[in-house]
Formats: sequence, structure tokens, C-alpha cells
Amino acid sequence: MWLALLTLALAVQKAAGNCDCTGVGPGSEGLARGLPVEYGVSCAAWDDGDCSSHACGTLQQCNELYPDTTAGLWCCRAWCYVSSSCTLADVQPTTVGSSPLYYSYQACSTTVSYNDTTCPWQQDVSFEEASAAILVAEKIGDLFAESAAVNLAVTSTVDSEEVAVVADKDPKLCLYALRSYGGERTFCTAVQSAPAYSLAVSTQWVASASEGGTSIEFWQLNSTSLISLGTMAAGGRVRYLKHTALGLLGSREDEMVALWPLADLPTALAGGETPETLGPFSWAPKAMEMVTFGQKQGLAVASFADIEIWVKLTGWSKLSRLSGHSRLVTSLSFLPSLGLLASASMDSNVGIWHHQGGSWKLATLLYDHNHPVNAIAWIPSGPLLASGDEKELILWRPATSPSCEFTYSMGYYLPGFNRYVVEGRTVDECQSLCCENPWCTSFDYAEKGDGKTHGPKTCWLSSASEGLNGGGGLEWDPTNNYHYYEVTKRGSRFMTLTEKKGILSLALAGGNSMLLSRDLGVGAVDVWKLSASVCPDRQMAKGDGALCKLCPLGRAGKGGLCPVCRPGTYAAEEGLDACTPCPLGTEMPGLGGVACSACPAGSYAGELGTVSCMPCRPGYFNQHSGSQSSTSCVACGPSYFSNSSGSSSCQRCPEGTAHDSYAVSDSLACTECKRCGTVVADLCPVPKDGQCQDCPAGMVKTKEGPSCEYCPPGEIPNGIPQGVTCLAFPRGNFNAVIDPNNRMCWQRPSYDQIQCPLHPNGGWLTTPTDTINQKFLSLSDAENAICSNLHCMGAIIETQEIYLRMNGGNCKVDSGLEALCLWSKDAINSEIAAREAALRQAEEASLLAMRKAKCEEVCNCADLCTEVTLEEDAKEDAFDVLPFSAVSCEVHGSSDALTCHATCKSTQPAKTVNKPWQCMANSQVADIQVQMSTLPRCLASCNTCPEDSVHGSFTLCDSLGSLGGAQGKPWSVAALTMATWFVILVQGMS
Repeated sequence: MWLALLTLALAVQKAAGNCDCTGVGPGSEGLARGLPVEYGVSCAAWDDGDCSSHACGTLQQCNELYPDTTAGLWCCRAWCYVSSSCTLADVQPTTVGSSPLYYSYQACSTTVSYNDTTCPWQQDVSFEEASAAILVAEKIGDLFAESAAVNLAVTSTVDSEEVAVVADKDPKLCLYALRSYGGERTFCTAVQSAPAYSLAVSTQWVASASEGGTSIEFWQLNSTSLISLGTMAAGGRVRYLKHTALGLLGSREDEMVALWPLADLPTALAGGETPETLGPFSWAPKAMEMVTFGQKQGLAVASFADIEIWVKLTGWSKLSRLSGHSRLVTSLSFLPSLGLLASASMDSNVGIWHHQGGSWKLATLLYDHNHPVNAIAWIPSGPLLASGDEKELILWRPATSPSCEFTYSMGYYLPGFNRYVVEGRTVDECQSLCCENPWCTSFDYAEKGDGKTHGPKTCWLSSASEGLNGGGGLEWDPTNNYHYYEVTKRGSRFMTLTEKKGILSLALAGGNSMLLSRDLGVGAVDVWKLSASVCPDRQMAKGDGALCKLCPLGRAGKGGLCPVCRPGTYAAEEGLDACTPCPLGTEMPGLGGVACSACPAGSYAGELGTVSCMPCRPGYFNQHSGSQSSTSCVACGPSYFSNSSGSSSCQRCPEGTAHDSYAVSDSLACTECKRCGTVVADLCPVPKDGQCQDCPAGMVKTKEGPSCEYCPPGEIPNGIPQGVTCLAFPRGNFNAVIDPNNRMCWQRPSYDQIQCPLHPNGGWLTTPTDTINQKFLSLSDAENAICSNLHCMGAIIETQEIYLRMNGGNCKVDSGLEALCLWSKDAINSEIAAREAALRQAEEASLLAMRKAKCEEVCNCADLCTEVTLEEDAKEDAFDVLPFSAVSCEVHGSSDALTCHATCKSTQPAKTVNKPWQCMANSQVADIQVQMSTLPRCLASCNTCPEDSVHGSFTLCDSLGSLGGAQGKPWSVAALTMATWFVILVQGMS
């Protein structure tokens, strides 16, 4: 078996949505619950009970596997266990075992045995919804009667009204119109001289017989009256009546059962119909029920403590005799959807029987009653089984095998108290043995023999358990051969309701979700309301189908659902209605987060609800955890590099090499120090000695030692190649050119005497006019200040070139300043573009939200489904198409391509159709506009004087005065620069 698990784990299939089945199931804890070892490791409909398409354990049917969850269409759908990092929307934590397992239906597209039409469980709910449902069962009153009720039956009349027929002791027959809130008496009529202790009902008539009577009286039934039709001879003293699809059954004190097909009631009343007979039985049967199995149908008849199955061949003959009770069988009820026959007995047990392998077998006995069980009835909508004794009304989940749940302690055993020893059995078989014997509460299991006292695969069944019934504490087995299993739940009991007056008979009013019971005391007919509900917000179903609990840690929600927190969110407290997004600087990559983790060094999280922290890109590093911005990623400095994402430190160039760049991501940039500063060393323009100790040119030094700093954007080092402070332009009109005919040769140490004006238009040369879908914003003060300084740097370069043209001499053009300006312009424009992109993203989201809201308002999914009905009707000739109705109406798409999708469903044909409608075709949607933000860019040329529109004080900047005539741009003077290496000043690139 474990080899099969290994094989499956190695052959895990690829699932949809980039989520794989993990190939790992609940293991030993699953075995203890009766699951196969392969459960959930690959895509399959594991809960549908079809063991031909997948492995099964000791529990097979959906309602057995999850007895406290409403069975539904989810039982027949494929799923598997997936990773907690799977991003599919339906991923949730498992309810099987204690290991952290997660399941998904969306991960599987495997063909399954049943579709939604053939699935044995027809409740249209998901597993999560089914788990959230709780059953509310409460007594809401009784049916008013003037005397004690001696019998009770429920049926629907021909006009679809649900009614209760009650036989009173006085004697009378009374009709009660049933409503969702109870029942109202509508009619009473006197019967024969004795009370009608036996009743049978159809949609058209009521049959009654007095105790020991030899005739059966028939009444025409409608919702407001009973009209006597006459009597029919019973052929003996009537004990019990039952109407089935085969006809009217009557058990007699001669221990025979008569069957009147009642093909024509008037003929039968006139004595023209001879009944068919079954028997003799060992007791006048008190319970009879029609059953179906395979292609056959027959009758189940209680014969004292046994049940006989009869089928009709040429005549009625006994097929089998079912033994399992020790005292009189008092009631029978059959559930066709699952093929289960339930029996109640004076031995205080409830039996469930099913047809398997060609014969009827006892599936399980339910032992929870402490008194003789008088009545039993299936509630198909659950399905649930109701049984009543003189003290309690119990609701059960259906089961087809002894139902027990076990805890499992590996490597421990309970010493002593061994009552029954079995060798050569699997764990599953030992669990079944323990479950079948009510005295068994635990067992020890040994996989291997000890060579002395026992052989391999041995279990010791015990009536004691850890700390109970005389059992002490568990002892540890250092060989890890002995394992302890303890029963934690026996049977499929779902809910117990106390009834002080006891239960004598039960009748289901399914149309009104009610159960009627006749009590043992005063003979009152009590009304029990059965309703499904959900837990309030911040709570979920406890798992027993009846109680709620606070949403646990890592889960939150409303409406009775507590979905697991999605990646990027967490729930640190119980009872929350929503999961909280992770704070800045933290992440939560998995499901069910209780606390978010700080971003590790080398990464950051700049948004709320981050799933996985963003790593610093190659060339950058971050040595701090919990960083909240990309600015925490610092560029690797000169002579350092980082060749991978998410670095917490940079690597130094190999010994004897260096470079002068920032944010380097490859060691190829490292240059031999002896080459630095030469024309062949592009990446290392600053000279170095043999030990690579020179500070890079373009840095400033504010104190003694090797520490060097970069100037803030827009400022300039005061020296070449090395400065001791940063120069900042004072604000004011540009004053570098006062007289074009008498220019100064401005050089680096004196730049702080040059005034630099702020750009007056917020970065625009000419401010554009806003339109209906576009708005033009200004640069921030900081951005505008930096850009204005870059304009001034370009102006300085051109004044230097013009001076050289006019005067020659040693006035050098500051090429390092131009390089600094160009790099700074790229950096500031990148930041401006990022800010503009963020604004536009928010505005696009706003546009999408408004258009989507309007589309949801104008889209009429009911009309779309009407169109579907017409289209389908035009295509179908074989039958009438029933109207399609909208089961969902959703809008999807981008802001310029929104589509309204109506999901339309009909029962004839059984079909679901998606009907799209283009929202943008509607002017109310298309006319919605949101202005998109546009920011200017810094347009500094970095080597010429700015245009006058930047600021009027630049007018004289590039004027040649009387020597140059008209204004014009000077030629390039790059050839006049005599330096053999340049200062390239860069700050940490973004």
C-alpha cells in the first residue's frame, strides 16, 4: 500500500491553474478515519463511493466520510491536495487529520463517474458551503386535538396541499392543513365505533381500520374534507396498514400480509379485487415497507425480530431473511436515493441494511438509544434518519458500515485490559472489529511480531482507554512497533432532542420541512421544524452540524463561512470578519496566515498585503529586514558588485581590481587597478595605485580617512577629481552672464556663486490645457528644484564653450559636470515616470470601477436569459423549452472592454448558458471618463543654455554679444578638452 503511495507521489499529475497535486495525503490519520492511503494524492472524486474509479477505505460513501456535513454535488467532483502556495481561488485547509493539508477542486479537470444529474446527492452546494450549514431542529407546537391521537399519517392531496391525517381516540378522523409554521385543523368526521388505530394514505384517499377490526374503511381525500367511500373486507383482523406504490398493505392477526393493488378502488370496495397474500410470518407484522434494489422491487416485512424481503415472481415469495435485532422490530423506513433500509427495534437499536453483492446485508447497528425504539423515518433532503424512543428523538447521518472515528498515537500502547486478541489483521480490519463491538473503546496494534508472545499484524481490543474505564496512561515503545488507537466517536449520531413524553410514531411533512411525532403520554401530535441555517458573521460551523464556533486563527469571514486567509493577509485573532492585509515591510506567501513575516534582508515590501517580498535586483543590496520601500535597496558601490537578486551584501572585486560604477551586477566590470584612469579603462576612469586605494573622482571628503560621500541630486562636488564639500546653487536670476562681451570663465570651485532660478511653470515649457480625459500636473517642489539645477548645469557648460570661442586660454569645459547632469536627468525622469504611472494606475482603477458599476446597473440579465430562451426554443423541436433564469449576473473586463455575463439555467433542457453583453455599446457606460494625469519631464540639455521659456534670466546665456552678431548655439568644443580622463559622477541608480 505504501509502495502505491510512493508510486503516486512520483507520478503526481499536473493540475490546472499552475497548481500540482502534492501526492501527499493524511497518512496514518487518514487510515484511522477509514480513508484509503491514496486519499487526495491525485485528482479523483474521492467522496463519491465509486471504488472502481479510485481506491476506497473502510468508509466509502460521502455521507460516511463526512457525517457532519451536508452531502451534495460536491461529493461527485474531483479534487486533490495542493500546496498552500497554490493561487487558485478555492484552496482551503483540510478537515482531515492534523497535518497542514490544503485541497482544491479547481485544480482538477479529471473525468468522474457521476455528473450533476446522476450524482446520488443532489444538494447544489460546495463542500465549503455544506460544511458551513447547520441544522436547526426545534419543536414549534402541536396539532390541536380534542382527544388523544392514536395514529398519524401525512400525505399531499391531488391539489398539492400537504395535510396530516390524525385518528383521535374519541373516535374521529381529522384533517390538518400543514404550513411552514405548523398545522391548522380544517375538518373532522366520526369513524366506526372504535378508534382508527391503523391508517394508510394516498394522494386521493385515506384507509382506516379499528383495532382488531375485520374491515377497512376508505375516505375520499381533499385538503378540506373526508368523504366516506365505503368499506372493504380485510380477510382477517387488521393489525397495521401501509400504502406503497405496489398498493395497500395490511398485516393481520393471522400472521399474514394482504396486498390490494387497488387498480380500481370502486371495484375493490365492491369486493371485485382479490388481494395477494404474503406469509405466514412468525408474528403479526408491525412494520412493512416497499424496497428497491438493482432492477427489482419488493417488500420488507418485520417478522418479530427479523426482517423478511419478499419479491413477486409468479406469486410472492420470500427472497431473504435479515437477522440483526434481538427483539421485536417496531418500524421500517426505506431511503431510495441511497438504497438504505432502516429498522427500529425494542432492543433499543437502529439497524441500517443495504443490498450489496447480490444480497441484503446489515450495514451497521446504531446503539445510542437507551430505550426501545418505537418509530423511525428517513428525511431525504438531508439525508437524515430520525428515530424516537420514550425519552429522545435522535437524528442520524446515514451510514453503510459501522461508523467510528479513532485517534492515533504512534509508538505508544495501553498496558493491560486486553479483552480480545486477533492476529494477521490490517489496521483497517482491527478498526472494523473494534467498531462492530460496542464494548471496544481502544486497541493496540503491532506491525511486527516479537518472536515470543505474538505474531505480526496483531491487535489487542480493549474495553478501557487512556484514563477511562480503568485504563491508565500510555507507555512509550522505543521500538516504534506498537501503536495505540482510541475510539473518539461511534455511530453517525448527528443531533439528540429530548422529548419527555416520548415518541410513539413519526411522519415526515417534507414539503414544509417538518417532522410530526405522536407522543407516548397524552397522545399529542408534536410538530418539529427542520431548517438549515448558517452561523452568524465571524463564526463557522463547529463540525457537528449543529453548533457554531468563532472563526479560528488564520481564517475570517461572514455568513457562516470562514475561508482561510489568502496569501498576503492574516488573522491574528479569533472571530474576525475579514483577514488583515500584511503591513508594509512584511509578507505572507501561504494560506491561513496568523502573523506576517518581516521581509528578509535583500528584499522589501512597499505595498499592503504583500504575498512575497520583492528582492533587490542585481547590482543592489539591502542588509536590513522589514524594509518598506525599493529605496532600501542600495546600489553596490565602486569596486563592488551583486550578481543575483535579493542580495543582503555586495561582493568585492577580486584583489588587484576595481571599478568606479554603481549598481554593477557582474564581476566583468572589475578592472585591473593599474589600468584605471587610462583610455582603455571605460569602467574605471579614476586613477588607482597598485593597492586600489584612491577615492573615486567626483566624491567629496568631509573628514580624514577613507570615507567618501556622494553629493545630493542637483549639487556638485567642489573639486576635480576630489572635493571636500558639495556646491549648491543659490536661488535667483541666472547671473553667470552679466555682459555677453565681457564673460567670466566659471570653474568648479566658484559654482556656488552662480544663482539658479526655479522653473516657473512646474516643469512645462508651456502649460497644456486639461481635456475631458487628461489633466496636466506640475512637478513636485523637489523635482522642480533638481530639474532647475540641471538646466543651470547645461547653461554653465555652454558659457564655458562660448568663453573658449571668444577668448581661448585655459578656461576648460567641465565634462564631468555634463556627465553628472545627464545621469541626474535620467534618474529624476525615471522617478517622475514612476509617479505618473502610479497616478494613472489609480485613475484607471477608478474609471474601471465607475464603468463597471454603471454596467451592472444597466445590464438586465433577466432580458439576456429571455433571449437565451428564445434562441434555444428556435433550435429545439423535440420538446418545449422551459424559461432560462439568471443564476448569476457578473461584469468582467478592462475599462475599455467591459462585458456583462448572464449565467442562464433551465431544467428543460438541463443546460446552463453564458450570455454576454458588451457594456461599452451603452452610451451611459462609454461616456464615463476619468482624467488621466500627465507629468512633464525634465528637459535639461546638460550642454546648452535653456530656452527663455524656462526662465527669462537665461536670455544672455548663449548670446555672443557684439562679437557674435545674432544669437546662436556654439559649436562643440570637445576637441579643446585636454584631460586624459573624466570625472563621471553618479549616484545610486534606481
